[in-house]
Amino acid sequence: MQSECFPGLERLSAFEATPRQRSAAIEALIDDGRRRAQGFVPSGGRIPSLVSTNPVLAHAALAAVAERWLHGDRRFCEWGSGFGVVACLARMVGLDACGIEQAPELVEASRRLAAEHRLDVRFHEGSYLPPGSHQRRVDASLLAADLGFSPLDFDLVYVYPWPAEREVVAYLFRELARAGTLLLVYHGGARFELLRVR
Repeated sequence: MQSECFPGLERLSAFEATPRQRSAAIEALIDDGRRRAQGFVPSGGRIPSLVSTNPVLAHAALAAVAERWLHGDRRFCEWGSGFGVVACLARMVGLDACGIEQAPELVEASRRLAAEHRLDVRFHEGSYLPPGSHQRRVDASLLAADLGFSPLDFDLVYVYPWPAEREVVAYLFRELARAGTLLLVYHGGARFELLRVR
């Protein structure tokens, strides 16, 4: 079935995540991430476009996808990783995880969070949207130019997009990602959608 919000991508599942049993280490990470986010004051004022995923539900969704849909390679990237909690949770469910974030202060905060919880997660400063994305004119040969790697070169990508970004994300995956790449989208509340490139 094709996704309505992400045209051209195959919808594998649309579901409401329900909390799972969590280890003490996962609970500690979630609590620490919430505490850090509440106490965070950026030096230049407000950080634009910062929206957060519910980490309890993200854990449940990531664990379900990892168990059912990921076989073999398990490379994960969070687009717009904010404080890094979701990427850290991905590592805790067994994925080789990284995050991409534009705000340098959030990249530093994410790196500290991962280090203090002894998690091998890489955070990269930059945009997950290559130049030309909004015009639907991305030069595939330049995908890795800004970050040093392609933001599409993963087995599972996670994103919580603004509604206006959905068509751009669909374009990138439909036109530039390899067949079989999975996209896990958070829609807010408990709603997730798992998509695949054909």
